[in-house]
Amino acid sequence: MTMALWVIGLCLVVMATPIINAELITPDGCGITKGCFHYPEKCASPSSCSYFLSWTVEADGSNIFEMTGNVGTYVAVGFSRSGAMRDSDVYACTKNLEVVRSRNLLEGNDNEPRPLKGVSDVDVSVIDGRIECRFKRQMLLTDDKDLTYYDLSEGNSYTIIMAKSGINLEDDGNIKFHYSGRVQGPRMSFTRVDQSEVLPPAARSFKSPMGCGGPSEPCEFEVTWKKNSDGSLRFDMSGNAESYVALGFSKSGAMADSDVYACTSNNIVVRSRNTMRNDNDKNQPLKGVSDVSVSTVNGSIGCSFTRQVSLDDNDDTFFNLGPGNSYTIIMSKSNSFLWGDGNIMYHFGGKVQGPVISFSDVAPPPMMPDGGAGGCGTTRGCFFEPAQSCTGPDNCDFFVSWATNAANDHVFTISGKAKTYVALGFSKSGKMMDSDVYACTNNNEVVRSRNTVRNQNNKDQPLKGVSDWSVSAVNGRIECTFTRQASLNDGDSTYYDLSGTNRYTIIMARSNGLLWPDGNIMIHTSRVIGAEVSFNEFTLTEAKPPDNTKLFLQKAHGCLMIIAWVGFASIGITIARYMKHVHPGTKICDKKPVWFAVHRFVMVMAFLCTVAAFVIIFISVGGFVDPIQGRRIDTRYIHAILGTIVTFLAIINPIMAIFRPHPGTPRRPIFNWAHWGVGTSAHVLGMVTICFALINIGKTKPLIQGIPSFLFWVMIVYIVAHITTWIMLELKTRFFKNTGASDDIPLKGGDNGEPQAAFKEDNKFKDMTYRLYIFVAVVLAIVMVIIVARAKNNNM
Repeated sequence: MTMALWVIGLCLVVMATPIINAELITPDGCGITKGCFHYPEKCASPSSCSYFLSWTVEADGSNIFEMTGNVGTYVAVGFSRSGAMRDSDVYACTKNLEVVRSRNLLEGNDNEPRPLKGVSDVDVSVIDGRIECRFKRQMLLTDDKDLTYYDLSEGNSYTIIMAKSGINLEDDGNIKFHYSGRVQGPRMSFTRVDQSEVLPPAARSFKSPMGCGGPSEPCEFEVTWKKNSDGSLRFDMSGNAESYVALGFSKSGAMADSDVYACTSNNIVVRSRNTMRNDNDKNQPLKGVSDVSVSTVNGSIGCSFTRQVSLDDNDDTFFNLGPGNSYTIIMSKSNSFLWGDGNIMYHFGGKVQGPVISFSDVAPPPMMPDGGAGGCGTTRGCFFEPAQSCTGPDNCDFFVSWATNAANDHVFTISGKAKTYVALGFSKSGKMMDSDVYACTNNNEVVRSRNTVRNQNNKDQPLKGVSDWSVSAVNGRIECTFTRQASLNDGDSTYYDLSGTNRYTIIMARSNGLLWPDGNIMIHTSRVIGAEVSFNEFTLTEAKPPDNTKLFLQKAHGCLMIIAWVGFASIGITIARYMKHVHPGTKICDKKPVWFAVHRFVMVMAFLCTVAAFVIIFISVGGFVDPIQGRRIDTRYIHAILGTIVTFLAIINPIMAIFRPHPGTPRRPIFNWAHWGVGTSAHVLGMVTICFALINIGKTKPLIQGIPSFLFWVMIVYIVAHITTWIMLELKTRFFKNTGASDDIPLKGGDNGEPQAAFKEDNKFKDMTYRLYIFVAVVLAIVMVIIVARAKNNNM
């Protein structure tokens, strides 16, 4: 009886033991009978790998996946169309001994549970803190319209993304954020088994706080690094700081003696070394660093730079990031001042210590298909700029080619000199407005948008009808390829039909600025308009000659406003306020005092120039500008509002002057104050409005393309000269103030405008000061007008 119980118990134990174990998941057959991916490169077997995935192809049109990871809560594989976690089809083997399916909604924390369909023969076990599992998945569900269930059948390929976590699951058993890390593998076809990839991820990153990302929870610190084709490393770093954000490589895990690279609010990268207990930053030469780009937006600093892995100069403060070397990531930030030489002070905004990292553990960028311009005009259509000097994707400012595949879909290859994105738009009108835009970004993904209002606002669009994309961002150039269906029968008029003989104007744009937190594009740094083409014809096209009509009208508007307010209005307002008694006996024009005749003439000219400039800019813009630039109120809108107010005041003031009361009447003081108040307000606002058009500080650029940055400071010099002159004349007037005389000028007859009492002012001083003021105002106005008139369109 006892023996029988022992036998029964032994049988129960055997039956309860999981079918798979460490010995059953092996690398045997990788690249021969099954496809494999594992990480890191040097792991000898699945049980020693951080991640291992294999797949076989079954006769019934399914795959059998085997997966393991060195963590105790879940290990997951995602099939990604874009190479990003977002919108991946994810399958996770969990400690609950089950497989769950989910979909990443945004880069960050959001996993949407999905029904586990098309999956069978699930077997999961947890052995010594490792999760191992096997499951069968149908490549395609023929009677299912679920677009989130990705088709793994012949002709489709996806980027492998694996993730793991040791944190608890959700209450319903679904997975949480991958707090233990993730790795991005190569792009694979799961109908092939002659693949055995041992590639590190294309990019790695560190973020703080853990799990941050996306608009709902922005990161305080973030750094991403990629390997360039020449072996150097490309770093992208950001932090919510006003002075600087810095990255340090530490041998000891402490700030002391770290090799530190800081992106500062001066829009430069500086290098330093912490020498004593984190208190002392010693300047270091910025060697081995190139392709620097820094931007400061809304209290956040972001930058990119390329760093050589090592230098052969025996400088042991320049740490070797090559194979075999690991360093602790330390990031810091500050909202305080920089030193006078631009170097960083102590990190008063805080710091964070990251993991120990081998920075060489990333893959080189993927090779782009058909990288040259071969076949242009025969087997594929091409557009490139500048046509006179570039020969293909590698050296053109803008390049796009298109061809069709067996399914009559269009395969696009895009390339451009850009650090943030390069974009292709299909335009019905030849303008950016309402174009169907596809942008390849430095996030290694393709995003779609639509320009909605006068090129100002990019509206996110779902990325439908697009597949098989690959993006590379290396050394200041972004290249990508993607397949787009010619048309979709879904009633969406914003998805333009490229089939048949339909023709669209090619518009390409690029940017070196920032992306929005959700990955969508901001306004472009430059753009080019190509020819109208059919994407079913393989033509060779060039850019259209630039249409400078809009720029001409903008320059005419700017020149007229400078003439009106820097020239005429400044002279007219100053002579009316301070020069009434300088030449009391001199009369011209209808026997009026010289000051009044000059004031009336120049103010009429200011009025005419202002009205003409106002009409011209409305013709150029096509109406009133949109208040939102991308997703924020910008200087263009502020300039337009202020300009409208100035024009209204410039019109109302001469009307008031025509109907002014006679001197000595009860309402005359009211007119005097109103005339002075409206005129002075118009002049002050006119100066401010011009400054908003010329400002060139940080990311804010002049509103007219091609205006040099120093013109804003020329305007500041004029304002300082104007204020100084008024202060001098005001003090002189008050110092020698007389007992009173009327300054009023009658409409007709009566008072001849001469002072009613003798003034004892030193008119010679005021006359000389005013002459000098006129000279400065006229010279600066002429200089500014010449600079604006000679501005060239850099927007290609």
